[in-house]
Amino acid sequence: QSNWTQYRTTAETLRHEKYMYQTKTGVYKNEEDGFALLVERCETIISSENVNWANLQTDTSERKENKK
Repeated sequence: QSNWTQYRTTAETLRHEKYMYQTKTGVYKNEEDGFALLVERCETIISSENVNWANLQTDTSERKENKK
């Protein structure tokens, strides 16, 4: 359940970025190279998701080892 919630949050955040880019609002309003900014921001969101996933995997592995 926790994983799904986090994935859904990431998906919605990416969708929001897409809409802001397409409508040239928010951080994209006065940006000359909006596409480069979109890529940078999406990479940051995805990278953050990957870090969260890796931390969760580490925590799960540690709990399994502690039960032995």
